[in-house]
Amino acid sequence: MYRKDEQQIKSIVWFGEANSMEFQAAQQAGVLFQAIYSGKIRRYWTLESFFLNGRDFFLQIYGFFQSLYFLRKHHIDVLFCKGGYVAFGVSCAAYILRIPIIVHESDTAGGLVNRIVAKMAKKVFSGFDHQGSETIGQLLSLDLFDYV
Repeated sequence: MYRKDEQQIKSIVWFGEANSMEFQAAQQAGVLFQAIYSGKIRRYWTLESFFLNGRDFFLQIYGFFQSLYFLRKHHIDVLFCKGGYVAFGVSCAAYILRIPIIVHESDTAGGLVNRIVAKMAKKVFSGFDHQGSETIGQLLSLDLFDYV
C-alpha cells in the first residue's frame, strides 16, 4: 500500500548482457531489457586471463558510456544494483549522473562490485548482517510460493 507522498514505480528497465539468463528472465517477466557491453575482471593469472582482461577493460569502458546514454534515454530515477560485473559500469554511470543507487547484497560475503558500489550508494541492504548495511533478508518473488 502506498502513502499519498510516495511515488509508484512507473517502469522498470533491466540492464544486462544480451542473450544472457537475465535477458531471458526479463523477457519472461515482461520487463524492458537494455543490453549493454561489459567486461569481466578475472582475478587469477594465466596468459589467457591476461589477454581477456585487456579486452574486457575496453568493453567495460564502452559499457560505461553506453550506460550514460541509456540511463538518460530511459530517464532512470533510481538504480537498484544486485552486483555482478555487468553492474559496475552502470553503477559508475549512475553515480556520475547523480542517480541514487540502492545496493542489495544477497551473499554472506559481499561481492567485489557491490563492495565498490556500496561506497557510492545512497542505501545498502543485505540478506545477512554486514557492517554498514541494513539487514532486510533475501528478496523473494511471490512466484516462488507456487512451488512450495
